[in-house]
Amino acid sequence: MRLLTDWIDGRVKPTVPGVYQRKYAGLPAFSSFCRWNGYAWFGSAPLEPASRVRYESSEQRLSWRGLAFDPLLFPDEARSALDAARQDAVAEGV
Repeated sequence: MRLLTDWIDGRVKPTVPGVYQRKYAGLPAFSSFCRWNGYAWFGSAPLEPASRVRYESSEQRLSWRGLAFDPLLFPDEARSALDAARQDAVAEGV
């Protein structure tokens, strides 16, 4: 099972609110997660606190990616995807 989507152009927005990985030039990989509320991106934070960020990001058109499956249906895969996202971010220098 594929865990993460490919990187998606920032002009295209997610259809589901949640936390997504985004490509920020010049920021460390652990800072590349943002919350999408259905209308705007909010902040940049390590993965776990990204869901609580309350300030709107000044960068609304960065590339992003998310889970390639429904985490409620596949909770074990969701945990694996989080680990994979962390590892990929470090490897890609996001």
